[in-house]
Amino acid sequence: MRTILDLKPYQAEAADLVVRAKGVALLLRPGAGKTVTTLTALKKLQAWPALVVAPAQVVKANVWGKEAASWQHTEGLEVTPLVGTAAKRARAMTEHNHVEVVSYDNLFWLTEVVSLRKRYRAVVFDELSKMKAPGTKRFRRMRAEVKGIPVRVGLTGTPVGNHLLDLWGEMYMVADEKPLGPRFTDFRAKWFETVDYQERVWRLKCCPECAVVDGKKRSCRATRPWLSCKCHQEAIAGLRRAIKPWAFTMSAAHEKTLGIPPVVVNPVRVELPEKAAEQMAELRRVLTTELAGGVTLEALNASEVAQKLRQMAGGAVYTSKNAMSWAPVHDAKLDALDLLLDELQGEPALVFYWYQHEKERIVARLAGRRFGFASEEKDRIAWDRGELEVLLAHPQSAGHGLNLQAGGSTIIWYTLPFSHELWVQAGGRLARQGQVAPEVPAHVLLAGETDEDTLRLLDGKAFQEREVVEGLR
Repeated sequence: MRTILDLKPYQAEAADLVVRAKGVALLLRPGAGKTVTTLTALKKLQAWPALVVAPAQVVKANVWGKEAASWQHTEGLEVTPLVGTAAKRARAMTEHNHVEVVSYDNLFWLTEVVSLRKRYRAVVFDELSKMKAPGTKRFRRMRAEVKGIPVRVGLTGTPVGNHLLDLWGEMYMVADEKPLGPRFTDFRAKWFETVDYQERVWRLKCCPECAVVDGKKRSCRATRPWLSCKCHQEAIAGLRRAIKPWAFTMSAAHEKTLGIPPVVVNPVRVELPEKAAEQMAELRRVLTTELAGGVTLEALNASEVAQKLRQMAGGAVYTSKNAMSWAPVHDAKLDALDLLLDELQGEPALVFYWYQHEKERIVARLAGRRFGFASEEKDRIAWDRGELEVLLAHPQSAGHGLNLQAGGSTIIWYTLPFSHELWVQAGGRLARQGQVAPEVPAHVLLAGETDEDTLRLLDGKAFQEREVVEGLR
């Protein structure tokens, strides 16, 4: 059993910061040991009872309880997941608990049963990025509930999951207005400007002409949003200074000691059948196309076109608004998946899909192979034992908190997410401490320009996050 002396230097440093500041965001990559770091700090503070709010799969798998039991200095802690019916959850709260773990889905129930600030001495947001949106009911409820709780900790490996605007909500949850101000609108007005009249797209404020591209001066408005210029760099530096007293990330030297292998992206270009390519081009051009069997597919706006093109790239598309019926378009990605699995020669692969019809089609194609689902505990156990060739997962349900590194080292993306947070977190299920492979290959199936554009978008979001996090070191 590991002891407190086995903590990495950065973990001990992070725990000490939580003890001193009592309101901290631990911005540590997936697999870096945020759970035991937090438990260590809570024990030093004797901040009992503590509440951990975590993704549903993390709660069901009792990740916090298992981690506490695997360390000598935390094995005596009573960690109770609040699961099951409302009555079962309420009964679990009557026990002598050091830590209670509730899912984000059951958070509203908990706030109606008890006053969080009266019951708990600490609150931990496992995957702090789930508190990034200040306009949601969840954020507004928790903003009122956490006031007065002495210790507040946020854990995430993806603080800029989609946009730098995400930082305000995350930092407010751990330190109120101290890092970035009391109001989101004031924060946004100070650091950002809108690029469309509907105020849906925002970027860091920039002077009219300061970016240099290919040796020529060009307006920042004409460049990619993640292309650095002097104003952009100054704004990023200002944001870093604002959050640094309440944020912790490991140094580059500490990262090297982790032993976490890199995720190596391997784009796999999938050639679309001529008919499918024509249908996608027609839908993009005139917002309608005819599928096999006389099914007419229509889109009402650019957003709907983008969604349908994304589905068609995967090989099928929903034909009803309620997503109850779908029509096949091609089998190119299924064939590419089959080929990849054959090339792996039985080596286990974690396969991420996005749409329900993709799951159904993949399951049909996997007939004859040993496969399971990351959402099922029995299948996760079989995966860890090396009994499965394929573990199917959706990044929204299995992208956070699960330790799957024992079962394999290969990822296959059938369809990419738009969210950089899900992209990184999903990779972190295998690329984490305990992974024995020197690298985690992530084979990305790309069928046409829609998939290619999504991968470029994720690269841009990753660039922005690196600028913020690495500057905190």
